[in-house]
Amino acid sequence: MNVVFFGFKREGLAYLNDAQAQALNGVEVQAHDVLLNITGASIGRVSIAPADLARARVNQHVCIIRPVAELEPRFLNAYLSSPTMQEAIIDENYGVTRQALTKQQILDFEIPLPPLPEQKRIADELDALLARVDACRERLDRVPGILKSFRQSVLAAAMGGELTREWREERGLELDWRHIVIADIAAQVFDGPFGSHLKSKDYADEGVRVVRLENIAPLRFIEEKRTYIPREKYEELTKHTLHSGDVLFSSFVDDEVRVCLLPEQLAGKAINKADCFCIRSNAAVCRPGFLVLRLGCRSTFESLDEAVHGVTRPRINLGQLREIAIELPSLEEQDEIVRRSHALLAVADTLEARLVRARSLVNRTTPSALAKAFRGELVPQNPNDEPAENLLAKLKADRANATSRPSRRGTRQPAKSLTAAGASEG
Repeated sequence: MNVVFFGFKREGLAYLNDAQAQALNGVEVQAHDVLLNITGASIGRVSIAPADLARARVNQHVCIIRPVAELEPRFLNAYLSSPTMQEAIIDENYGVTRQALTKQQILDFEIPLPPLPEQKRIADELDALLARVDACRERLDRVPGILKSFRQSVLAAAMGGELTREWREERGLELDWRHIVIADIAAQVFDGPFGSHLKSKDYADEGVRVVRLENIAPLRFIEEKRTYIPREKYEELTKHTLHSGDVLFSSFVDDEVRVCLLPEQLAGKAINKADCFCIRSNAAVCRPGFLVLRLGCRSTFESLDEAVHGVTRPRINLGQLREIAIELPSLEEQDEIVRRSHALLAVADTLEARLVRARSLVNRTTPSALAKAFRGELVPQNPNDEPAENLLAKLKADRANATSRPSRRGTRQPAKSLTAAGASEG
């Protein structure tokens, strides 16, 4: 969990006493070691050990790769993170069937080896580029909060009468809204079938739609998530059929109210589940579109949150829903509020769509840069660099010398260009 691409996550670090650490001296981390996850769902995730974690240990899920002096750790880390290497790691040839990499497989990884100065130039360029990507991602991550605040500001202005103040002044009208509760304007307030009447085993691949909690978002119906029941089962539950103009309301109190209109194409062709409340308002008194906007206000959340304070999984009941207080303008002003609110909220929806595209572009930048780097296209080559052939010859000579030297135990130990620790021999 601590090893992440181009970073190191410190949350959840575990600690050992001296005796436990002594027993794991063989997997002691040095500053700038390359750490590779070798088991489980995070197999292939790689990062560089921070300098302040020197003398830490790794567990059996992490492999230490310690490059020789002729191999820049940041260059190796970047290559192991590249699309080419990640695809190779998850390929069945590298143990995906067991969800584990062995030490020998890691030692057999083939890597490109440009001259050391070029390795460093590539690493420097990637560091600078990825820093800009991270900064861009951080800015984009602030946008959802801004859009959420904007939407709530629109709703507050609409339900406080400010959005239609000039509209009223043009008509010589005063702010004269009635204070009522949901029960006063609802023809029906009901939930869906529950318990033995509708179980998961009743769901089918096609048939009549079932509206569930996952379909209800703040001011928006999530169409992509679809659940069905066979028509024979629906015949038992027809009293829960949803109609045009029905307002869907989540019984669970999350960080904001989840309420939306039923899409017109589902009218008469869907039922609601038990935890999805339906408000069927009297349109001659309260427009469904206006009711959705009013219930989506922060003030609704605050009143409901207070009502269920301290509950482990906070949810309201139909009685509490019927007693929610609202301020109700004339039908003409309700229509104007809906029109103006939707125009402003559409701006937020457009920006949200652009945010999705921008995030997609940012997410593609890193893999694209890595692929470009290891095609030799990210930085210019320098003819004054020592040729890579000389570097390879030196590595071979170093290995030969190390192999010919007797070990402390009187045996010869083969030298490796990479030292891998923590990986299973299996």
